[in-house]
Amino acid sequence: MALLEQHADILDAELRQVLCRALILVRNRGLIQSSTLLALFFKLFKCPDKPLREMLYKHIVSDIKRLNAKHKNNEVNK
Repeated sequence: MALLEQHADILDAELRQVLCRALILVRNRGLIQSSTLLALFFKLFKCPDKPLREMLYKHIVSDIKRLNAKHKNNEVNK
C-alpha cells in the first residue's frame, strides 16, 4: 500500500494494476479494513491510467454495496 501511495505515478501501468488486484484479494479475505483501502483507491484516481480507474471504480462500488447489504454502514458511506 505504501508503494502505491508514494510512487503510483512512476510505476508501470501493469504493475499498478497487479498491486491493486492483490490488495482487492487481501480485502476480500478480510485482512484489510475497507476504509483504509478505499482511501488509497480514491488517491489512485489521479493516475492517468484509464483501465486502472475503471477497475478501481468497479471495486469501490461493489465493496460499498456488499458492506451495505445487511445493514447500512455510515462510516464507509461517508
